[in-house]
Amino acid sequence: MSDRWRADRDRRRDAGIVRVSAGGRAGRDAAAVCGVMSHAVSQRTREIGVRMAIGATPYRMLGAILGAGLAQVGLGVVVGSAMSLVTARLLSGLLFGVTASSVAPSGHRAAGGLGSVGGAVRSLRLQV
Repeated sequence: MSDRWRADRDRRRDAGIVRVSAGGRAGRDAAAVCGVMSHAVSQRTREIGVRMAIGATPYRMLGAILGAGLAQVGLGVVVGSAMSLVTARLLSGLLFGVTASSVAPSGHRAAGGLGSVGGAVRSLRLQV
């Protein structure tokens, strides 16, 4: 009975380590996307200023920048998912227990979306 308990405890500990590691990677991804979006907004400051001077509302600019960021994240998810499926397919013949469907990058989708929101919100704080 104690061997079973130890094995279960070790399995839970290993799962916790994987969860913490995945959470750290998702946070790193969100910070990276937020940084890229903030840089893109700072590069487009004049364009945003001209559009707002012509009559665009801050929320319309937020939507445009957020849409561009989410499009980039979506493209990255599609390309990354395709590459991970191909890689998993290649590794399924080399590693025991790895199948082509064992790859799930869903957490990084959410991290990318949150990161693009952070960069787009920066456009609301621009003073024209």
